[in-house]
Amino acid sequence: MPVTADARRVVRVYMGDHLTVMRAGRGLAGRMLRCGAHARCEDDVRAAAAAFDAGCRTMSALLRQLGASPPRSKLLAGAAAELLGRAKLNGRLRGRSPLSEVLELEALAATLALTATGWRGLQASGIAADQVVAGPAAECE
Repeated sequence: MPVTADARRVVRVYMGDHLTVMRAGRGLAGRMLRCGAHARCEDDVRAAAAAFDAGCRTMSALLRQLGASPPRSKLLAGAAAELLGRAKLNGRLRGRSPLSEVLELEALAATLALTATGWRGLQASGIAADQVVAGPAAECE
């Protein structure tokens, strides 16, 4: 069955959405490392940052293979959402809430899970070969 132009567009949108999530996750992990409040789980946060970095490179390469570039508007929106997450109301005028560390870890775990699901979706649909997807998916699980 031939692949239609609409099907290609839908796949590019899907991949662009997941690239946006990975970039936002990378931003969150970087901020968590810079703030120094996650010393007990710093190795895990570094591993997540590395997984997002590798995933961004792989997803960008897959998009290029499809003749697409990363969706700039979505990437900007994802970066803006990550920035807005920093400005959340936490009942304090300055400083971090005692629960900030927990919320950041939960957000990081959710982002990793969503990223792994995206990789598995690409694998199950046959869009990306098992050997391309296996590594990035495993790093996020």
